[in-house]
Amino acid sequence: MRVTVIIPTRNAEAYIDSLLSALEKQSVVIDETIVIDSESSDDTLQIARKHKNVKIMEIARKEFSHGGTRDLAFRESKGEIVCFLTQDALPANEFYIENLIRPFLEDSDIAMSYGRQVARENATIREKLTKELNYPEVSSVREKKDIEKLGIRAFFVTNVCSAYRRDAYLEVGGFDRDAIVNEDMEICAKFLRGGKKVAYLHNAVVLHSHNHTLLQHFKRNFDIAVFFASHRDIFKNISEYSEGWLLFKKVFLNLLLKLHFLEAGLFILKCVFDILGHMAGKKYKALPVFFAKKMSAQKVWWERK
Repeated sequence: MRVTVIIPTRNAEAYIDSLLSALEKQSVVIDETIVIDSESSDDTLQIARKHKNVKIMEIARKEFSHGGTRDLAFRESKGEIVCFLTQDALPANEFYIENLIRPFLEDSDIAMSYGRQVARENATIREKLTKELNYPEVSSVREKKDIEKLGIRAFFVTNVCSAYRRDAYLEVGGFDRDAIVNEDMEICAKFLRGGKKVAYLHNAVVLHSHNHTLLQHFKRNFDIAVFFASHRDIFKNISEYSEGWLLFKKVFLNLLLKLHFLEAGLFILKCVFDILGHMAGKKYKALPVFFAKKMSAQKVWWERK
């Protein structure tokens, strides 16, 4: 099966050389690598062009969207299996792609797979704990019958490090091109409700983390709330709060047990900004676009409204 890797970029010069070099060392052949760039002002494209067999696609910044940009590159690709990586995710070893795509070769009902994120060395303790809890060291496969038991957790996936079976992706219409965020969660819901399976691979590892500011946490959760509010039909009768509360308790108790009291306090503060952002995002329809754009991390999305 032919394999394509797609990487959306914007000002990725700090990451792109290491990422493309890591992909060139993978244990399986990557038939096609596509870098789709939205008006980088640094040396991203010059660096990418130094790597062989890399196809460059360029779009205007105002045309970028998480779902639309990925869908555009997907439809230009040739692979039966199409993998996505963000520009700041780095495969931990040469077996990343091999492990990520293995489920597609073993089960024809697998529509999507995603890998394990491990926080970088410079990440905060609370970020490392959150990654460990969200991405356990046990692989799993989810299907429709698991939705009732797992709730919102059934749809937890990530396009930081993911792969899709081409025909399954096209069958459900691809990503929501207008989704503000969480295009991966939305298509996962389509797969599961349509009778397909989604696999999590603990041994398909990438290094990836962010040390977000409180304002960035607010904006990120504002956008997530906008996503859920605008996709009620897909996530009906599914609470987006239960999993967040469970994660909060686990991380907070771990920080206390390890005597990281300052980190525990900062984690509470971070969660307060998460909640405030989510509360504001749920009411986005009542907000003037000018104010919504200020609260959002996706200004380009609001400019198209």
